[in-house]
Amino acid sequence: MSITTSFKSGILYTAISKYLGIVITILITAILARILTPEDFGIVAIVTVFASFFNNLSNMGLGTAVIQNQNLNKEDISSIFSLSIFIGFGFSITFFMLAYPIATFYGRVELINIIYFLSIAVLFASFQTVPNSLAFKNLLFKRIGIYTIAIQIFSGLGTIFLAYKGFGYYALIMKIVLDSFLTFILYYYINPVEFAFKIKASSINKVIEFSSFQFLFNFINYFSRNSDNFLIGKFFGASSLGFYDIAYKLMMMPIQNLTHVITPVVLPVLSKYQNDKEMIYNTYVKLVKVLATIGLPLSVFLYYSADYIVIILFGDQWFESIPVFKILSLTVGIQMIS
Repeated sequence: MSITTSFKSGILYTAISKYLGIVITILITAILARILTPEDFGIVAIVTVFASFFNNLSNMGLGTAVIQNQNLNKEDISSIFSLSIFIGFGFSITFFMLAYPIATFYGRVELINIIYFLSIAVLFASFQTVPNSLAFKNLLFKRIGIYTIAIQIFSGLGTIFLAYKGFGYYALIMKIVLDSFLTFILYYYINPVEFAFKIKASSINKVIEFSSFQFLFNFINYFSRNSDNFLIGKFFGASSLGFYDIAYKLMMMPIQNLTHVITPVVLPVLSKYQNDKEMIYNTYVKLVKVLATIGLPLSVFLYYSADYIVIILFGDQWFESIPVFKILSLTVGIQMIS
């Protein structure tokens, strides 16, 4: 299969999945925004900052290293998978034990039980690292798209039901846990990997250099993406963070669902041509041009349409999110290119 065919096939199925995902996400969020309060969203946003941190740590860059390396055998994959399991347990337990200090720092005792639940999500997020990467490495974009949509619909409907029944922010927490668990189950079903108690150092050495750079990028990128939530939650409170969180997620929708149609396809496809640097460079330039053409005009549109977008999607109670969304929307074009 040529690189052009691989790109077209991958982008097609990824696009269908992403754009259906946009519709599903908007509908679910719009419904939840009318059932739950900004306080509920803010409380969850406080804790997900820490959950995201441990998710980044537990991944260790192993996922992208598995996709990039074309010389891994079955034993290598098994060792890397086993390492991710041990790492997952370690960081999940650490997150669990930090529940009281985090709750004390924010002065909110309800964060304790939320962290207990989210430590389960951290565990399964680590478990899915290798099976997920193998699915992309094998270019199984169609199956990935189907499973992603199925998970979104199932967990979304469950979240709406729990919110309607009065579970409050626990409905949002259960969605995160359920997403993580179902993703691991389905990706493991596609690519079952043997677990081994004995991890081969030679297998880890094959990916350690690439994964270490990826890990460092993820580590730095985490703080650039989450320090705002951390500070707002601490100094302005859960309600303010709830308004900010909705505006931020709304701003990220076009970024994630336009660039993420391309980026999941780029690494698996280009990794097979990793010695042809000129071809990789030319592909990169073409992608930047496409994203700039879409992203920069989109920033202008979102800025001037902010009032209508927020009120129509989420209702009058989210009016305070509008000025935040306006400011953030100006960065959409730049973020899509970067």
